Amino acid sequence: MRCLSKECSKENRNEEKISSIRKEIYQSRYSGAYYVGSVTDEGNMNFDFSELEKGIIIYKPYKGKSIEIKFYGAYKYEEDLITLREMAAACLIPITVRVSSHHIYIAYDEEILNGYAVDTKARKKEYADVKSLNLPEDLENSAIKRITLKYYDEQRERMLVGKIENRVFTIDLNPQFIRWAVLEPDGQGGYIVIASGMYDLSNLSKKLGKASSSDA
Repeated sequence: MRCLSKECSKENRNEEKISSIRKEIYQSRYSGAYYVGSVTDEGNMNFDFSELEKGIIIYKPYKGKSIEIKFYGAYKYEEDLITLREMAAACLIPITVRVSSHHIYIAYDEEILNGYAVDTKARKKEYADVKSLNLPEDLENSAIKRITLKYYDEQRERMLVGKIENRVFTIDLNPQFIRWAVLEPDGQGGYIVIASGMYDLSNLSKKLGKASSSDA
């Protein structure tokens, strides 16, 4: 499960509303309470995401009990949160949630959210069809490999729609400078620089002759 590049951390200021899960949080002091998502439970059996894009996640510790947890900044991700809420309600995507005393985190698979996920059910069916033929082991492995490559090639084609193939973004991280560039192959084994830039951080590493604990 990836997150994202895209793990959302929202500050939760409703501490009085999550007192019922304090015990769980302190038992896992550093990571908080962790709830693994499930496709069949509308994303996660412990949470209601029906108002997700409004900045509200409803915690359901047990039957008949609901605790509203509000977070800030939902408007920045409104489009993704609406899609996530709709897919969770349709039992199409799991959402894993971690709650600490000050923050709430949600994790989900961006490939599923953006429609790039491999159709694992169809792929497994093709695997099963090959295995039912009782081929020699080397032929069976070869056939399964071709099926796997076919699905990832199809996924790659979908992910490239509306994009420029082979264009890459590079970044070079150094203590004092961050350099970046957008490149394209020139067809002769080299690259054309489409755009580039640099951030100078050298001022942050100047010696001031003061103690690290100094406020001055």
